Amino acid sequence: MGKNNNRHQAFCIAAGLSLSLVLSGCSQTPKAPESLLPSGPQALAVTATHKQHFQPGRYDRLIIEPIYAGKKDQLLPERKQAYAAIESILVSELKPKLSTEKGPRLGALTVRYGLVSGQLVSDSSLINFFGNTPGLTTVPGEEKMTIAVSLIHAETGKELWKGAAQGFVAKELSRELQLERARQAVHRMLATIEN
Repeated sequence: MGKNNNRHQAFCIAAGLSLSLVLSGCSQTPKAPESLLPSGPQALAVTATHKQHFQPGRYDRLIIEPIYAGKKDQLLPERKQAYAAIESILVSELKPKLSTEKGPRLGALTVRYGLVSGQLVSDSSLINFFGNTPGLTTVPGEEKMTIAVSLIHAETGKELWKGAAQGFVAKELSRELQLERARQAVHRMLATIEN
């Protein structure tokens, strides 16, 4: 396996996204054309697993827990801003799903998430740590980024759902389009959760 061991999934946010994703406070970003998610270098792979049936509408709040890689990621020089952007996207996608069901509330839903490039985490490491991988393959010279998300019942600690999105780093895209790609990836991942 050797050098090919670093062949793993990535999400298209790249370093450019992390440089200015303080845009998480903005309410409007340009709508990206559908061509942002074709096959080839701009491909996106998503996977999700329901660990048990749950209804997000029975939960009343989110607890956000970022997970950081131990080493510095060269493709994520502004990690703090990138994480803030992903957190904002996760909250905007999940919050509308909360408290929509009648009946007793189940308390908080913990959202654990991480962002890492293929330079730090191989597919096999992702599988060992997270349990699955979207399986996006690369060729030499391509870089990938992964967003991994786990939803946990805060009171019991039981994992309810987990998902991952991987895509190629698209340095040529504007920061706004990279942010839109991140939104699309998270949306596709979380769309597997039924309310």
